[in-house]
Amino acid sequence: MFRLVTMLWLMLLFSFSALADYDEGVSAYEKENYGLALKAFQQSAKEGHTDAQTYLGVMYELGQGVKMDYEKALMWYRKAAAEKNPTAEYNLGQMYFYGRGVKEDQKQAVAWYRKSADQGYASAQSMLGYAFDVGAGVAQDYQQAQNWYLLAADQNDVDAQYNLGNMYNEGRGVERNRKEAFYWFRLAALQGDVEAKQALKELLRAK
Repeated sequence: MFRLVTMLWLMLLFSFSALADYDEGVSAYEKENYGLALKAFQQSAKEGHTDAQTYLGVMYELGQGVKMDYEKALMWYRKAAAEKNPTAEYNLGQMYFYGRGVKEDQKQAVAWYRKSADQGYASAQSMLGYAFDVGAGVAQDYQQAQNWYLLAADQNDVDAQYNLGNMYNEGRGVERNRKEAFYWFRLAALQGDVEAKQALKELLRAK
């Protein structure tokens, strides 16, 4: 019994330590103090914190405080994704979709997007919608595209909002509806999307 209590207590201490290191890393990262962020995330990642592992992947992918290294980025993303971290799953999808550090593989990208999207990650839902919209890695399916875009747009994903506006403006997979197009373009434009602002201007000129 004593041994079990001791093990549980040590696990709790490791958990608190990993969280403290992670919080320190996030604070440093937001201040662009990448050297301090890297050290904090590395310590937290060693203790199994998947968000810290994902941050390390981002830093290696973008070359923030370290030399850009897609191989190391992929390693950290895979570690976190193995524990079902939705951000890491999405980032892996992006690596495969755009061929960063791996051979471009849209089917593999879609598989990772779906894992992340099924956990409610808006960016993954938006990219999955795009994949179905254009037929990248999956058979083109406008209904599926609309469904995934809607899920992401409801979480204020600006790309999904813009793409929904396009679907309604062009009548792509849905009945053409300028009011619906205006609605979605406006939401995207309010978030600063330049293309959505231009689309709104064109809709207003066409009235």
